[in-house]
Amino acid sequence: MENTGHKAEPFAEAILSTLNNSAYSLNLIGSCAELVNCDSKKQLTRTKGSGLLRNLNNFETPFITSLWCDILQIFNHASKKLQSTQLDLGS
Repeated sequence: MENTGHKAEPFAEAILSTLNNSAYSLNLIGSCAELVNCDSKKQLTRTKGSGLLRNLNNFETPFITSLWCDILQIFNHASKKLQSTQLDLGS
């Protein structure tokens, strides 16, 4: 059987597309672009917006954000369960 490529490539492309669409739907990229082009903002604010825009256009930032969101949701769920008054740790 001939190796025709990685099976993960279509999956990775789907994830990238989904994350990219999420960033656009939240208007994060548009908001950062407006911030960068706004002359009434301080130079430091525009520079930070430029860096954020550059990071948002990179695949790594949305991927890491999504990953941390999932991890933090799991910790949040566990924390709420452990704080429940009806939880019996003795049994």
